[in-house]
Amino acid sequence: MQGSVTYKFLNSNSLKDLLIHRESVNQIDKSCHNALTSSISHCKWAFVKELLVNLGLKNGDPLQEDTLEGTIDVHAVNDEGHSALTMLTLAR
Repeated sequence: MQGSVTYKFLNSNSLKDLLIHRESVNQIDKSCHNALTSSISHCKWAFVKELLVNLGLKNGDPLQEDTLEGTIDVHAVNDEGHSALTMLTLAR
């Protein structure tokens, strides 16, 4: 079901849920939001931080932190055409 993973992330404070559904964090919901843009639009700042810095959401060797790449799509845009950075700037 489209959007259900993003909704589940936002309504859960469990890091475990986030890591279990790692492959779905970039799923787009009906409003063209992924987990990052939806979190920003709901001002869930702690969750935004987890999405961006949590090692469990990185690809690569965790022992070589400088080689890790994030799995979160930071270039996604919402239905208004705003990127995560634009949304964050406007919200703050």
